[in-house]
Amino acid sequence: MSSSYQTKTFVEISRERTEELRKREAERYETLLRERLKDRYPNPSPEQKRKIEARVETLVERHAATFGSRDAVEMPPLRRFEEQLQQRLATRYPDLSPDQSKRLQERIAQAVERQKGRIVETRRHSLDDARGALRRAPGSQKREFYER
Repeated sequence: MSSSYQTKTFVEISRERTEELRKREAERYETLLRERLKDRYPNPSPEQKRKIEARVETLVERHAATFGSRDAVEMPPLRRFEEQLQQRLATRYPDLSPDQSKRLQERIAQAVERQKGRIVETRRHSLDDARGALRRAPGSQKREFYER
């Protein structure tokens, strides 16, 4: 097997799915918006039609921009970290042998595990800080915290 063998990587597949979701979401939003405006303006004049069309275009563009960024935010941090790492390495090293690719995937897995440890440690510290702040809050002497 050569490195020119054409298979889709995880990154390519996820990009395609994300783009597909964006298109579906934009179409759904536009349809919903047009239905709402049709209910609000049952018999629009030609001037109102132009204004409605311009408003729909503006709102759909704005929604598409926010949908893309919201999608990135909602992706779990570890998966987002792994995907970004794979994208960077794929662009930096496009022609790898299967052996090199396997070693690189192992290194990516190790980096993801290290990142997972950092995230867990950060969450543990922030949770401890929040509990301490609640204990120090006025009137909180009677509160008890039970560890799970």
